[in-house]
Amino acid sequence: MARQTLTDRKVQSLKAALKGTRSQTMDALVPGFGVRVTDTGAKTYIFQARFPGAANQARREIAKVDAITLEAARDKARSWAVMIKQGLDPAYVEARAREEQAQRRADTFGSVMKDYFERKLARQRSGKAIKKRIENHLLPIFKDTPIAEITDLDILAKVVNPRVVKTPSQARQLFNDLGGFFSWAVDQRVYGLKLSPCATIKISKIVGKIVPRQRVLNDEELRAAWIAANRLPYPVGPYYRGLILTALRARELLNTDRSEWNLRTNSWEWTIPASRMKGKLHHVVPVTAVLHELVYEACPKRGRFLFSYSGGETPMRLSEDMKNQLNAEMIKVLREFAIERGEDHEAVVLAHFTNHDIRRTVRSRLSRIKGISVEVKEAMLAHVKPNIQRVYDVYEYFDEKREALELWAAKLREIARPPCQPPAYMPRLRDGALVTAWSEQPK
Repeated sequence: MARQTLTDRKVQSLKAALKGTRSQTMDALVPGFGVRVTDTGAKTYIFQARFPGAANQARREIAKVDAITLEAARDKARSWAVMIKQGLDPAYVEARAREEQAQRRADTFGSVMKDYFERKLARQRSGKAIKKRIENHLLPIFKDTPIAEITDLDILAKVVNPRVVKTPSQARQLFNDLGGFFSWAVDQRVYGLKLSPCATIKISKIVGKIVPRQRVLNDEELRAAWIAANRLPYPVGPYYRGLILTALRARELLNTDRSEWNLRTNSWEWTIPASRMKGKLHHVVPVTAVLHELVYEACPKRGRFLFSYSGGETPMRLSEDMKNQLNAEMIKVLREFAIERGEDHEAVVLAHFTNHDIRRTVRSRLSRIKGISVEVKEAMLAHVKPNIQRVYDVYEYFDEKREALELWAAKLREIARPPCQPPAYMPRLRDGALVTAWSEQPK
């Protein structure tokens, strides 16, 4: 069949074939490419070749002439020719591409995030908090968007930049949440995502570098915090007393399960399982008299969880309201101090601090107490031992931690003691018995 160089004008000028027949005009530039015209004048770009798996040549339709440009049809014919040389059937390749495209459209941020919640965050120590942030801030933005179509520009324009001025810490936090999600999705290899859109963003260039917090409570603030925690009702008050006494991380104390406590032997102890610890290693807390009083006097004796609003059925949630209650009561206490000193109580302010700052405060105070080694201080805070030491040194410093906790309780008692008044109430052990009566407290 004679070939000729097809042009748009030539294609448009082709006449209808004779009634009951079809005519073909083949292109001189791309072998196998041409135009087929029916007896009604309908024109179709075609490609003729011996496709993989077939013994003879066959003709396949590329597209209707009115649906695609000549150059686009030529390019498609060229790509088909390359596939055939590679032993691939263009029909199979294109069907696979359509399926993948359909799957990418189905893999929306919301649908994949559901898998992420169930398969990743449900097993993660901070999973509930991350899930809540995603539901509140990210799902409303990206829920119905295919994850393969979310770009770095989308993340910057819709998540980071709107928050970077007023709440830079939240901008960083949400960016990190997205980074964790997209990295997980890439690793699964089933969502059509090959690269995280967060990978090309240097968040420190936008939000700034993280400046380690240095906030610690001074003696007056710590005294006010202890008094406020004793005034606040269950579960908030006892929770903050426990936080000050143990220097644990907020959620490690918050999710306390009664089954973790062993008070049946002479060496009272509380073992927090590895699943609840940041370092993924179990942590044993020696139970001192003040902790014993906290559990068995300040908290109700019912339910599974020690700190709860539901009778112990579920743990209390870490919330801003809890901290606000502590702050409000601390300000009242600080104003009482000001009145006692004859100062203007209305001028009293409380500098911002976080729950984690309490942990830093206790650790800093421990450094002032003589006789406690660095290893014991770090063990009290459940910091993972460095490098090879954690492989070979599995000693838990149980007795040393008990002594350190007793020394810290004594120091806290000294800080919390009002001037010229009896010592602040702090239960302790005397000859193995728990002393709780005011009359029996040492003067």
